[in-house]
Amino acid sequence: MVTTAVYDGDITAALAIDTVMAMTYFVYSWSAYGRGQTIGMRSLKIRVTRTDGAYLDVVDAFIRGAALGVSITCLLIGVIWAAFDPQKQGWHDKIAHTYVSAV
Repeated sequence: MVTTAVYDGDITAALAIDTVMAMTYFVYSWSAYGRGQTIGMRSLKIRVTRTDGAYLDVVDAFIRGAALGVSITCLLIGVIWAAFDPQKQGWHDKIAHTYVSAV
């Protein structure tokens, strides 16, 4: 219903805008600008860092976001992978060379 009102029923345009907005939020939050934390990650006291402990730059955050999309698209296997990985990294973390760690 909102899609019909805002985008005049064009679901493709709505999906494109939503994707751009989500990627912008995550790239900002995961990068040094957002100190490696989304709002939810702040409440859980966790953050995303590179494997060397530094904050991600915008390119690294974008790569992690795109890789997360792939991890989710593959029936969540790339996300579930983190539960069984010795370093607790999902596919997106391995691709972007990142860790999620406690603050």
